[in-house]
Amino acid sequence: MKVVFRTDASSWIGSGHTMRCATIAKHLKKKKVEIHFVCRKMPGDYTDWLIRQNFNVHILPESKSPYKTPNSGLAHESWLGVTSFQEQEDTRSVLSSIDSIEWLVIDHYGLDCSWETAMKSYSKKIMVIDDLADRKHVCDLLLDQNLFTNARERYQDKIPDTCEMLLGPQYALLQDEYALLHGETAFRKGDVKRILVFFGGADEKNNSEMAIQAFMELNREDIELDVVVGQCHQQFTKFKKTTKHIKNINIYSDLPTLAPLMAKADIALGASGATSWERCCMGLPSIVIALAENQIKIASELDSGGFIHYLGDVGIVTKNDIYSCLKQLVDLGIPSDWSERCWNLVDGNGVKRVSSFMGIIDEY
Repeated sequence: MKVVFRTDASSWIGSGHTMRCATIAKHLKKKKVEIHFVCRKMPGDYTDWLIRQNFNVHILPESKSPYKTPNSGLAHESWLGVTSFQEQEDTRSVLSSIDSIEWLVIDHYGLDCSWETAMKSYSKKIMVIDDLADRKHVCDLLLDQNLFTNARERYQDKIPDTCEMLLGPQYALLQDEYALLHGETAFRKGDVKRILVFFGGADEKNNSEMAIQAFMELNREDIELDVVVGQCHQQFTKFKKTTKHIKNINIYSDLPTLAPLMAKADIALGASGATSWERCCMGLPSIVIALAENQIKIASELDSGGFIHYLGDVGIVTKNDIYSCLKQLVDLGIPSDWSERCWNLVDGNGVKRVSSFMGIIDEY
């Protein structure tokens, strides 16, 4: 069985799409599935990382910046870095060299039904991973792991009638470590002793530095701060240097998984993307900033359900907002039912559920 993933990472896209594809790819590989990734060379891409994971990686010709096609109806087509015609030509040349593809998996906001139709002859089935529900797809399986009260209605008239839909956090693509630690994680309540900061692989707006500064203003040497940044982050060296003599601040880069740090933390600061489900699986209460427009709806739904404290959009939130929220939690303690509410939302077995729809049966 062969599965091909078409996804990208870059300084303007971030790493989340590639990372969640890699998560399910690793699981499928353990089941003797032959895995291929098709990714474009871009600033801040993760092609080298994918190669280090021992995947077959097909690198499309380089693009150094977003490219906006005139009069394009796709909100994120610029993420491709090239014209839609060039994208199809480049990918077609790769797919034609791989025989007997069972599944073509697309996780890319810049691709829609026109691209999928052009590639349909190269694969028996197509799976789309989406969050936006803002364009039509031609696929056999659609996954949207987010929490929306109108989840099914969002894709009405956007997918074929025969398409199976996997909707909600029960299908969240989390690494195996999360399911393993899910049952061992204690519910947080009361005192805050450890805080985790992670704003994704790119963190273009440098929210990590703002969070560090807010934490330092608390002046609490009895609380540990763990800060994780990706390989794209330009301030890693600066963070290490400025916090070198501060014993309760730890800076990490490109960890294989956040699960152990999440299991140790009492609260987290981060974005409302895919990491939301990792935090929930660990029962980790979180303060969230939306880093992109598509994250605002996700954050609002999670906030209204009592799963996160949503501070607002990245263009609005200030260091003082973060400081005030942290101080309140530190002074008053974590509400007793917050952690348990998160824990009950995600069990960490989403990858196994999704892979079963792809023909790989697991026990969980």
